[in-house]
Amino acid sequence: MGARGALPQPNNVRQLRGNPGKRTTAPTIKAVAAIPTMPKGLSAAARAEWNHVVGELHRMRILAQLDRALLVAYVRGIARCEGLEAKGKDSTAYYRLNVLPLAAKLALTPNDRLRLKAPDADPGDDEGLD
Repeated sequence: MGARGALPQPNNVRQLRGNPGKRTTAPTIKAVAAIPTMPKGLSAAARAEWNHVVGELHRMRILAQLDRALLVAYVRGIARCEGLEAKGKDSTAYYRLNVLPLAAKLALTPNDRLRLKAPDADPGDDEGLD
């Protein structure tokens, strides 16, 4: 199951409304933003999806080396869905049960991105963007 409760307000709304309740926010633990190394042996479809999402996740500064296994599972799931569709099979159930939860954990869905807090800017950390 996904996270419960109301979606957090986007940053721009919070800035406009201020903090009338004077609530404090809990500190969060952050991993160092980095692009995980792509493992060998991924199919062409999985490699294409890896290349598609990794750059954006890194630009959002929410991708870390720790996310490698989750990312591999996600791109393999996407590749499997494409393979099922290529064989003329319905991949909807597989996607909903296996791929969509992984996409949510990687903040690849709009609702899950609303739950994110903006990471601290570190202009000196541009690893992997060359």
